Amino acid sequence: MPHHRTSQDRARRAVLADAASGVVPPVPPVKGPAPEPGCDVCEALARQRDAAGRAGDLSRVVDCNVELRRHPHGRRR
Repeated sequence: MPHHRTSQDRARRAVLADAASGVVPPVPPVKGPAPEPGCDVCEALARQRDAAGRAGDLSRVVDCNVELRRHPHGRRR
């Protein structure tokens, strides 16, 4: 019985072929939380996130997003 390839099989093979050839697929922009209006900390984190995104430092972008989400603004945890 022949094996019928699914779209997932084809996508997986394409990713493996790209990886083997050294081609890196484009990374979609990371959409993060909006800074709290009037909060200096959030605004600074948003500026750092934007600069990191322009520099291609996606790890720092994610770090800034996590810090923005965790910044309490007087909320109890």
